[in-house]
This record gives sequence, C-alpha cells and structure tokens, in this order.
Amino acid sequence: MTSAPKIDRTVPMVPGAMHRPRPSSPWAIMAPVKGQIAFAIALSVLGGIAGLGALGLAAVAVHAVLAEPSSWPWLPLAGALAATIGAYVLRLASFDQSHYAAFRLERILRTRLARHLGRVSLGRIERARSPR
Repeated sequence: MTSAPKIDRTVPMVPGAMHRPRPSSPWAIMAPVKGQIAFAIALSVLGGIAGLGALGLAAVAVHAVLAEPSSWPWLPLAGALAATIGAYVLRLASFDQSHYAAFRLERILRTRLARHLGRVSLGRIERARSPR
C-alpha cells in the first residue's frame, strides 16, 4: 500500500506565485509588532482584572448595606468607582496600542511590498498580467 504524496507547504500553491517559503504560522508576519501586541494584551488583561475588582467591591458594598443599613459603605464604593475607571482606561489604552501596532504593521508591509515591486522587472509584471 502506497502512502499519499507529501505536499510541500513551503511553496505557495498559487500558480505563478513567487517561490519563496511561507512563514510557518500566520503570526510570523506580525513579528515586527509582536511586543506592542503583547503589551496591548497585557493591558487588556489588567483591564479585565480591574473590572472584576470593581464587581467584587460593589458586592462588598451591597453586603455592607444589607448588614448595616444605617451606614453608607464609602470605602468599597469609592474602590468600585476607582476600579471601574481603571478598567475603562486600561481597556482604552489596550485598544489604542493594538491599533497603533496594526497601523505600524500596515506601513511596514506596504513598504516591503513597494520595495519588492521596485526590484521586479517590468517584463515579469507584464507576463503576470496577461495570460497569453
């Protein structure tokens, strides 16, 4: 019994495409902005933790009101407000960082593409355009 032929995944399957090895994963193309994306993810995680902290402090405030209705739990409520504001600011910063990274990656990829197209001969471009 013969086994199926192995497919070489290092070369694109598109006819006429450049014979350059593909990156091993889709994340390889994001290498120039990897640190910035990791920072955005960390900010988002911290924002989520701050949001959970706000919920926990709100629960403590509700518990305090139910236990002692005559006193107002200022400290847990102030903490819940601060944690909510912190969660919002951290998530907004995460959003900004991820978008700055995306715009930077776009610029890098466009520059690489323009540099590559500047090296390709006009004859090759003409042959690629017209399927004679």
